[in-house]
Amino acid sequence: MSENYKYAFCYKDHAKIDLNTLMISINSFSKEPHTDFFEAIESGYTSQFFIDISSDFDAFQKYAIFESVILHEKTHYLDMTSTYYGLEYYVRKHNYHLVSKNKEDSSYENIRETFAVSLYELQPLESLKSISFDNWDDVQNFQHALDYNEKYGVYVKFIVHSKSGQMNIFPLSMMMLLETRAFCIEYLSRFEKIKYLQGINQKAYQTSLEIHFNKELNDCSMSEYNFLLKLAILEFERIDIDSLRTMKFLSFLIGWTLNLSFSAVAFMSSHIVRFLQPSPRRDALQMDMSRGMSRYIFPFGIIQMIPVYIINQLENYELLKDYIQNSPEKAIDFILLNFFHTSYVLEQFDEKIKLVDYLKEKNPDDFINEIISRGYDNSQIYLNNGYSVNFVDYYFQADLKNVDDPKWGEMDP
Repeated sequence: MSENYKYAFCYKDHAKIDLNTLMISINSFSKEPHTDFFEAIESGYTSQFFIDISSDFDAFQKYAIFESVILHEKTHYLDMTSTYYGLEYYVRKHNYHLVSKNKEDSSYENIRETFAVSLYELQPLESLKSISFDNWDDVQNFQHALDYNEKYGVYVKFIVHSKSGQMNIFPLSMMMLLETRAFCIEYLSRFEKIKYLQGINQKAYQTSLEIHFNKELNDCSMSEYNFLLKLAILEFERIDIDSLRTMKFLSFLIGWTLNLSFSAVAFMSSHIVRFLQPSPRRDALQMDMSRGMSRYIFPFGIIQMIPVYIINQLENYELLKDYIQNSPEKAIDFILLNFFHTSYVLEQFDEKIKLVDYLKEKNPDDFINEIISRGYDNSQIYLNNGYSVNFVDYYFQADLKNVDDPKWGEMDP
């Protein structure tokens, strides 16, 4: 199974997922053929499948989980092949490996220094963690700070105090952003299935799902998946926005962050550092952000700015709250204008036309060009649909599913 799975997501295979191989891999979990389910997945229409099995509670629950896991992994695939960050990361990593074993290469030193950080961007930074209590429900308060590590450089960490006086430390990373978004999409997919059930089955499914969700949401050992989401839920509870709406907005916000171009990241970094206390470490972090790295701080900063704006009833605060719950894209526009005093300038934030040429100049290798061309096709789907790279618009799962239900992610009252 592991061998098939590896090749299903192998980016060297032209950055294109082999859906049939993926299905074979998933099928190996069970002796059941899952034929109808796979046909529904490949056709892009699963609503009828779940309606048809809604009377079989055990099967319904199993396939709801099954589909959500596929969406979780598919989200990773799209994030790393269809966003500006993902495409650019592959180029940086590939360039680094081209010279990492050839110190005689004239470009060795420059590329080593420029791309070495890439090797750690998508790691969970376990050595920088300190966990003394296990459940987020025990949190009394939290604070953020900058720290330095010889291996990872300057990074942002959250210091979380429990009600009993214990302390956890969690470093922020790009890995945390990617896993948080996939975690949100995975669980919103499961919550969406509630509407297909009725009576006792609906109640049993929802109760079981909420128990499982809360267990994983509050497990400190899963900080890559849940810390940012838990932080957002705690912050947005202060302004009466529920957890499902919070997950929807957070998914969009992370997708938007991943799709920011270099110039947009550099522009944003000069504003987002206001979230941190002035210090030499802050200056170093801003330099990283202006080069396109450390963009993971954007969602954390924005999430903590929003409640302050609404609680203080600043200009048009009711509008912002409505946008967060119903139109994440408009919420981002509002935040740019009112938090950072800029407008959503097309040329500044939407550089997709320039992306292909830029990356090809960085590495004309045919392998990289193939990654770019295939990733760029998916990137156009993101661009043409307003950067809503989240669960609300199901068609952003690109080559896995098409539009099925325009209210995907919503629960019936």
